[in-house]
Amino acid sequence: MAKLVLLSGPAKGLEYKLGEASILGRQSSNEIPLQDLKASRQHAKIFYEEGCYYLEDMHSRNGTFVNDNPVQKHKVEKDDIIQIGDTLMQVIDLSCPPEEKKAKHRQTIAPALQEIKLTQDILSTQPIEPNPLEGVLFTQEQKPIKKESILKKKTKKKMDLSAKPVTESRLKKTSGNNSRLSELFSWDVSDYHLLYQVAIFIFILLFMGIIFWFSRWITLQIL
Repeated sequence: MAKLVLLSGPAKGLEYKLGEASILGRQSSNEIPLQDLKASRQHAKIFYEEGCYYLEDMHSRNGTFVNDNPVQKHKVEKDDIIQIGDTLMQVIDLSCPPEEKKAKHRQTIAPALQEIKLTQDILSTQPIEPNPLEGVLFTQEQKPIKKESILKKKTKKKMDLSAKPVTESRLKKTSGNNSRLSELFSWDVSDYHLLYQVAIFIFILLFMGIIFWFSRWITLQIL
């Protein structure tokens, strides 16, 4: 597999394996991160195409150079010196492309996939035997209890619980009616304006006077 060797900079001597596409730049998530302040975050990329490796500048700020010449897209040859910022690098071992490595990897995986498919077919063809104990539960004394009896007990409990909310709702209704009556007889006049309070007081006095004179008139008529 082809490799990229750093010839200068803080990571001098470090090697990176080249895949189908490798991005070079200051960004740490790149396949080939560079510790160079003059390099862009995604400066250039090396990719494999039609049996050859190519170097392409990704619209970087300071440009990409091969053998001291600025390039936009360049076919990588043996002994080419690539320069990005102040970092020099070189691609070595161009004989083994990444496609061949992938083909070998697929050939090793194929037999394992066939074995997995065979086991799946065997499991799918085996009949599932019914469980004779299905529908029966056991207590600590190993006595069978049928599910029907358990369901009956649960339904009885639900009926008992459903009867309680009815009584509670009736109590709430009666308490609501009592609170309304108490609100009618407990009339708070302090919330009104002073003029309204005086008018209400005069109205109550007149009403009481009318009742008093009416009751006196009735007594005189009777006597």
